[in-house]
Amino acid sequence: MINPSDIKILIAEDEPDLRDLLAAKFRVFGFNVDVAHSGAAAWEKLESNDDFQIVVTDVRMPDSSGYDLLSKAKNRNVLFPKVFVISAFSDIPKHQLFDAGAEGFMPKPFDTKILLDVIRKSLLSTDDRWRAPSSTPPKENLVLELPEASEAMDLQEFGVGRGGFYIKGTLDSALIDQLVSFDFKLGSRELKGTGIIRWANPDPNESANPVTIEYYGVEIVQMVGESAEFFNSLLGDEPPKAYITCPDHLKNKG
Repeated sequence: MINPSDIKILIAEDEPDLRDLLAAKFRVFGFNVDVAHSGAAAWEKLESNDDFQIVVTDVRMPDSSGYDLLSKAKNRNVLFPKVFVISAFSDIPKHQLFDAGAEGFMPKPFDTKILLDVIRKSLLSTDDRWRAPSSTPPKENLVLELPEASEAMDLQEFGVGRGGFYIKGTLDSALIDQLVSFDFKLGSRELKGTGIIRWANPDPNESANPVTIEYYGVEIVQMVGESAEFFNSLLGDEPPKAYITCPDHLKNKG
């Protein structure tokens, strides 16, 4: 059982009203909260204190962006702090934020209770998170056959991160941010469970015209059977920086 008073959260937000509101909400739930008014100020706090387990950061801030803060934090330690990005507008695509290591993205305005629930789950081990079934029924079952995992990864039709994976394949845009079940065959192995579609490329929300989705990223909610063991074997011995990775041509080249 997680004791909120043991969890130290840093909120990096340049809007004073939102910063104070978030801090107050987290404190009501018993979390230990500190705040910063910019990315640079937040990084100074992270550099001088290793006790932060969670960072909630806006993307667009003066004196170093939230993306810069995310990159520095994950280059320092992949696993902690967990970094959650909030933004009303971001010129950084969601797939790049997840590939850079963000454990979550929430557009403004958002429900702080949902953010709190996501943060609590992030502090559980992956075994604990992936063992429990979701109480929400999936919107759709996705079925796909790919080559063996090693070949699919070489072809960049499939790739894994600490919290999920990307797939090369078409998708109904109505499923973005929705819970789905998946049953993907990777050669002789099976990846089966439920997950939330966290990003799609091309992003239909960024185009006035209909687009055909070619890649999408899935955050794992539950794994079935031997899928968790299979997935962990693909991650290797060291956890990757990416929470949900993306193919090379979609990565941030800057």
